[in-house]
This record gives sequence, structure tokens and C-alpha cells, in this order.
Amino acid sequence: MVAGCHRRATPAADGRTAVWLDISPSLGDPPRDPTDTMALVQAFGADRLRVAGVSVTFGNVPLVRGFPVAGDVMERLGTGGLRPWRGPSGPDERFSPTEATELLAERLETEPLTIVALGPLTTVAALLGRHPHLRSQLQRVVLVAGRRPGQRLLTGTTNPRGHRDPSVELDPDSFQLLLDSSVPVTVIALEAAMQVSLTSADLARFVTGPRPARTIVPPARSWLGVWKDIFGVDGFVPFGLAAVDLVAHPSQARCEAASAQIEWADDDQSEPRLRGPAPATKPYLIVRTDAPGRTVTWCPAVDPALEDRIIADVLRAGT
Repeated sequence: MVAGCHRRATPAADGRTAVWLDISPSLGDPPRDPTDTMALVQAFGADRLRVAGVSVTFGNVPLVRGFPVAGDVMERLGTGGLRPWRGPSGPDERFSPTEATELLAERLETEPLTIVALGPLTTVAALLGRHPHLRSQLQRVVLVAGRRPGQRLLTGTTNPRGHRDPSVELDPDSFQLLLDSSVPVTVIALEAAMQVSLTSADLARFVTGPRPARTIVPPARSWLGVWKDIFGVDGFVPFGLAAVDLVAHPSQARCEAASAQIEWADDDQSEPRLRGPAPATKPYLIVRTDAPGRTVTWCPAVDPALEDRIIADVLRAGT
């Protein structure tokens, strides 16, 4: 037994879904995407979820920056003995043991889990490679990624450059390992997450909330400024928060069976100020509803109440 993983399983009668969060949280300057941090707060505020563990991976920021952010936020949340576990610092650690892979494996020995993977899928791939006997304990992996053939993902009207798909692009080999496995995968379309935005008015609601909500306001406002500058909009897309919401409120999801595969093609003029210079070619997760292939649960739309549920769960955390 390792302290901090809450080894004693919650009885099934509890009614909550046991989740493991794999995230790349960031706060502070320079402005970085704070949505993984917000998703962490949201998960602890969602009364239908029981967070069984949290691992930190590279992605929005290097692991060395993201890991202390997770620890600080979880301390503010008052999670008791539960602390974050250090995951991979890059795709080259795909088959290496980390705190995250070994503690996740240990946890899966005691109960099945849903993994909400908001960064590259390196932690998940490492688990599958090092502990293949635990695949049946993974109820599903939920993530935000993917697009339809030929689709470009644009925001606003002032910038012709689109969004990237970091869950795929930062470690396509790990994503492929997940697709090659038998683990159920639920993919929330990038276009679905983009149907929601958090605005300056939404952030103002967090100012009077509990401490965890107040903590994320300054970096979220800085990120909002980035989106105003680049895209000319008052609002940023809460990509990862859509995944947490789907697990917490599954009856509200709008999903269907589809096939998914990774395809390489020229870069589609992604906005470099969000993720740095783009390579000449890159991997895309392409999802089709009319072709054979690896079957995933594909969620191409969200319901209009998603934004209100996100805000309510964030404001409930730490109370």
C-alpha cells in the first residue's frame, strides 16, 4: 500500500464513478492554457465523481512546471492524503516506470477505473505496455481530440489559423497504442468542446467562490487575454472540462459509434502562438461514421447546459 491513493474502495452503492485524472496543469506567467487546472478543480467539485488518483504529464507545460501546480491546487482543494503523482516528462518515457504508471497500476488492482486523459497519452500507453493484464480494469479512457475528414478547427473571424490536437500531436505513438488495444475509448470531438466558451463574465462568477475557484481566476483571465489578442473573441474553449463533464453527467452526452485512425498530412496552418511553430506534416485523429476501423464512442456535440454544469462544479469544489 502506498499512501495517498485511497486504497479502500468506495462501495458500489455510493453511486459515484471512480476516475483517474491524467493532466498537464499550468498557472501563472507567461499565460498558459489553464484548462487542465480548471478540470482538476471541476472533478473534485462534481458530486457524481470520486477522484481515485491524479497524475501529471507533460503537455501544456513541461512536467517540472506542471507537477507543483497540481500539488498546490490539490492542497487548496483539501484532498487530504490524495496527492498528485509524477508521470512522463516526454514521449520517450512511454515504456518507462513512473510514479504515475506504477500507482495507477496498483490502484487498478483494487478497482476498475475510468481514465480522463487531458494530455498526451503517454501515461496510458506506459500502463498498457507495462501492465497488460490490467486492461480489463480500464472501464474506458475519455479524452478530447479528433476531427472529421478535411475539417479545420477555427475560432472567431479575425484569424485564419486553426487549433491543433495536442493529445495526438505530442505523442502519436502512444495514441496509436491505445487505439490498438481493446480498451474502450470515448472521444469528445474538438468541435464539440468548441461549442462552449468561458467568458469574462463567467470568470467573474468564480471571484466570489471558494478558494480553489478564486485561485484559477488570474491565470484564466490572462489566457482569456491571449484569445482576445489572437482570435478577437471574449472567451476561451474549456477543452478538458468537457471530458470531466461527460463522465460526471453521462446522460447528457450526445455520442455514437464511429471509427478512428491516425493519419499524417500537411499542417493545416495551426496557430503557432498557442503551441509554437508547427512541423511541415503532423498526425491527425480522423473519425468517420461510415467506414470500418477501430471503433470508438464519438461525441460530436454537447448540450447547451454544459457551460452551466462546468461552472457549478468548479464553484462546488473546496466547499
